[in-house]
Amino acid sequence: MKIKKEEYDSQCAHNDGDMRNDKATNLRWATIIENANDRILHGTQTRGELVPSAKLSKKDVSVIRRLLANGHNGFSISKLFMVHSATIYRIRDNKTWHQG
Repeated sequence: MKIKKEEYDSQCAHNDGDMRNDKATNLRWATIIENANDRILHGTQTRGELVPSAKLSKKDVSVIRRLLANGHNGFSISKLFMVHSATIYRIRDNKTWHQG
């Protein structure tokens, strides 16, 4: 049996975002992007300090934003928090750890 590309690239998505609800009426095939968008919509996307590999907390990010606002440069802040300077600039530019 040959598998079509669109079947190979699909994931099982849960319409209600509850992975424990595996009733057929709650399941559908979705692309990786559709499934990722569903996680954001359902509020099940792991973000911020809940990400197991996170090096910063919400409090850290708040301090970083305050330091940036007070004129400290990203490189010195990155050394203080032991992260790459690009991480600081992504926080500054609201590309990660979004405010809102």
